[in-house]
Amino acid sequence: LDVDVTIPPEQFQPMMEGLVASGSIKMESILRRKDGELIEVALSAMTIRHGARNQLVAHIRDISEQKRAERAIHSEKIFSDSLIDSL
Repeated sequence: LDVDVTIPPEQFQPMMEGLVASGSIKMESILRRKDGELIEVALSAMTIRHGARNQLVAHIRDISEQKRAERAIHSEKIFSDSLIDSL
């Protein structure tokens, strides 16, 4: 995976500093795969102390299919609501 396309580069450092200060972060975002495809992801990250250094541990899960299904359900609901309203 490549960079987060939803976070401007100038906001990345402050976000990382916030992660270190709070100890963890959970968020949804869009990342670019090596083949150029954009995918929606759920990201969970935390800092851990390892010796004298802070280390970042992150779990990234592709939620593209889940988000597509949610959008399809939402579209179907809008369609069915408009049908009912037109009766």
